[in-house]
Amino acid sequence: MKNFGKLVVGGLMFASLGITTSCVDDEVSEEVKAIYQNQAAFLAAQTSLVQAEADLEAAKVTFQQLLNQAQEAQNAADAAQNALAVLNAENALELAREEHLKALLQLKLEVQATKSEEAEKYLGKYLAETGIIIGLESDVATQKRDLAKLNAAVLDGVFDKDEAIALKNIEIAQLESKLAEDESKLALLQAVLSEPASVGAQVIAIQKEIDELKAANKERNSRINEITSTELPEFGDNVTAYQQAKTDVEAEKRAIQASEVALADANKALMEATTELNVLTGGATISYEQALLNKTNAETTKEEKEEAFNEVSSLAADYSDLINEIATVSARITQNNVLITDIESNLSVLEADYNVKKSLFDANPSGKTVSDIGADEKAGNPNDNSTVTYRLVLNANSNPISYGNPAYFSAADLPPAAIITATPTSGRYFNVEADDVVVTNSVAFDNAQAALVNAQTDLSNAKANLAKDETELTELREKEAEFDTTLTTQVENARSERDAAVTAFELAGNIVTQLEAITALENTIITSERNLEEAKQKLQTAESEVTRLSALVNDTMLAEYVALLDRIDTLTLEVDLDQKVISDLQGDIAYFEGLQLELEASNYSGSDYEERMEQIANEIKDQEVTIVATTKNIASAKNELQNLEQDKVNLEETRVADIADLEALIQKTEAEITQRKVLAEQFKSLMEEALAS
Repeated sequence: MKNFGKLVVGGLMFASLGITTSCVDDEVSEEVKAIYQNQAAFLAAQTSLVQAEADLEAAKVTFQQLLNQAQEAQNAADAAQNALAVLNAENALELAREEHLKALLQLKLEVQATKSEEAEKYLGKYLAETGIIIGLESDVATQKRDLAKLNAAVLDGVFDKDEAIALKNIEIAQLESKLAEDESKLALLQAVLSEPASVGAQVIAIQKEIDELKAANKERNSRINEITSTELPEFGDNVTAYQQAKTDVEAEKRAIQASEVALADANKALMEATTELNVLTGGATISYEQALLNKTNAETTKEEKEEAFNEVSSLAADYSDLINEIATVSARITQNNVLITDIESNLSVLEADYNVKKSLFDANPSGKTVSDIGADEKAGNPNDNSTVTYRLVLNANSNPISYGNPAYFSAADLPPAAIITATPTSGRYFNVEADDVVVTNSVAFDNAQAALVNAQTDLSNAKANLAKDETELTELREKEAEFDTTLTTQVENARSERDAAVTAFELAGNIVTQLEAITALENTIITSERNLEEAKQKLQTAESEVTRLSALVNDTMLAEYVALLDRIDTLTLEVDLDQKVISDLQGDIAYFEGLQLELEASNYSGSDYEERMEQIANEIKDQEVTIVATTKNIASAKNELQNLEQDKVNLEETRVADIADLEALIQKTEAEITQRKVLAEQFKSLMEEALAS
């Protein structure tokens, strides 16, 4: 594209043609006008050509960027789409080239048609300079794009290095943090073996104590199992049966006692329930079936009375609403009567005012009328071609204020020694026209007419509303006559009947509930008596068995048997106590681990104290190896960080020099463009003078 720009410049110089954009006189020839028209077409084609070059360059840059990023399916699709954009831009550039050459050829033909050698000479020089300027502008555009790319490359490179440096610093910080943790963990592990007061050593010591307690409980449980499975069976069935019979005797005695207590409680509750039932029934005897029937009938009556009360209450509510509506309509009728009286009273005043304003309007439509006399309670003369009307204030304290005659329409007309005041003052002159509101007779007539019409309309509406309300009141009174005057008494009677029915229903329900409770207590008494009799019979059987077996068991055997049972109880108690101690010690371990350690449970693993100590020693060796590896990783990361920082410095130094050179070249090219444009303008001016002559 850059080569094409140079070809255009060469073509322009070879053609020795020129173009101009200066204004000319309206009286120039048709040939000259054609030149200017084609000159405009040439400039437009030239602009399109430059824009097409820029569009193609931008499309290529975007296409290359997408190709660099085309690692995912979507990026690849975007790159393919942009490749089409590059092709379209190239086609647009070719079309722009053709249009530019066509415009150049047409302009050449038009200039030659003028037969002005001088104009053609200056036009050729102007066109040559313009061609050079186009080439230089194309060069500077390319240089600026290169500078932008270079700046972007520098920024991207520095950004990449900064990002890598930041990530490397994070990596070093993480490694150093891990090293500190590893060293702390190593110290904790070493303290387990060397410092009895350390948390780890205390945990191991507690676990040793737990091991010892578990071993003791294991021996106790073994002894209990030995007594139960071997020694007790050696005494034979008689001793076992004798001990069981004695146990049965005690159990049946307790069962008898419990049954007697339950029986006494049930009898007491039955007496209280029967008394409560007598209170409810008034001492009358009633069966459960009759009580259920009474409850059903009472519920039916209650529902009927509630429905009757709701109906009469609803009717009373309707009556109350009707009374309120009558009161509301009556109040509106009173208000409308007052309103009609007020309007009719004011209507005569408005009619008189209307007649006055109409006569003034008929006499002089453009004259003026005072519509508001103001606070001074006196009107001036608005038709005297003056803005003042002075009058002598006779008494400023009277209501209304009294004024004298005549009226003066200028200060010059006032009597000698007259004094004018800003407010009404007795014995002084005051301008009563100052606070008047003045309108034309036409406006005053319109206002009076509107006020009169509005009042008449309001009167008509008020009378219509009054007639409507009176009709509505008559209808409401007719509805009122339809209601029963004893409605309030009916409501109270219905309420009393409903309340009585509710009370009767609740009483019937309580009687049923009480009868059910009595039945349940009677069943409980029967069950308790049966349990008591069964317990007495079992007690007799157990006592007979004890008597029978006591003749078969000697005291020595029995004492030894009981001693073994007591031993089992003692061992079981000891096991339970030690198990509680073990639970407390395990809680201590959880407390210590929560306080300190970042050691896993595996650091204290093992089935006994010795195995756990060996596990600690192996953990120490592994931890030392981990620390050495982490230290090496930190050193390696720091070396990589130094290399990254140096790469960043080298990149910045290299790019700074290239950017400075390119910026200087751009400045030089732009300066040359400025000089060429000045020269081109000079040739264009000379060409215009030749065309105008």
